[in-house]
Amino acid sequence: MVIIQVYEFEKKKETFVSRFFAQFDDGVEAKITHLFTWIYTKRDHVHFQVTHEFPRHTRYFFLLIKKSYEDKVTSLAINTRGNRLLKNEGVVSPYLQDLSHGKMTSGTGSIVDNTIHEVEERG
Repeated sequence: MVIIQVYEFEKKKETFVSRFFAQFDDGVEAKITHLFTWIYTKRDHVHFQVTHEFPRHTRYFFLLIKKSYEDKVTSLAINTRGNRLLKNEGVVSPYLQDLSHGKMTSGTGSIVDNTIHEVEERG
């Protein structure tokens, strides 16, 4: 291509090859103009998507991740044995009921062999 340009410059004459490629210039220029026009018209839409929609979808995505994580943690906490957490809808064991009853009736107390013993207070 450079050789053809040098030849045309020296002879000051246009060749068939340069005329052939020149006919594509108008189409390429039209496509570039159309691209820049499209970018200019879509600029506001893209700005709205980036500043409003993308953060909204991101917050929703993290909310779903947090919810699934909380569901997994609560399902694991319910199935663990020996933990001190009581189920919200579960039944309280008789041992804990006796212990709380002993504390409410006498103020202080302990359960030994299912009988409530008062603890002597030192005063």
